[in-house]
Amino acid sequence: MLPALLGMLPALHPVASAAGAPAFSPGPTHHKAVALTVTDGLDGRVTSMKVEPRNFVFRYHSPAHFVDVFKTYYGPMLKAFAALDEQGRLSLAADLHALIHRFNRTDDGTVLVPGEYLEVVIVKE
Repeated sequence: MLPALLGMLPALHPVASAAGAPAFSPGPTHHKAVALTVTDGLDGRVTSMKVEPRNFVFRYHSPAHFVDVFKTYYGPMLKAFAALDEQGRLSLAADLHALIHRFNRTDDGTVLVPGEYLEVVIVKE
């Protein structure tokens, strides 16, 4: 991801990797690599491509709700939780709660966490 990236998503991957999920470490050229990968199957028929970092705000009822959603639906977290015993899962959940606390923009018990994603718009022949 871009060096200036702010948000929690890049910090999630090292936490998940430490707990047993497959490693993923986006570097400064990650956006360009994603754009090139996206066009691989188009056989050079791309007439235009726009690649733009965008922001998304994750909103959850509580830190526990955030952890529950991510461990259930977000691949790296799902794999990390599945690979651990009960004590490991408790430890990973505690690490995630600490990470949420670090990036959360609210103080009312809910979660509001900024994140960045990459929008790729391709027009082909």
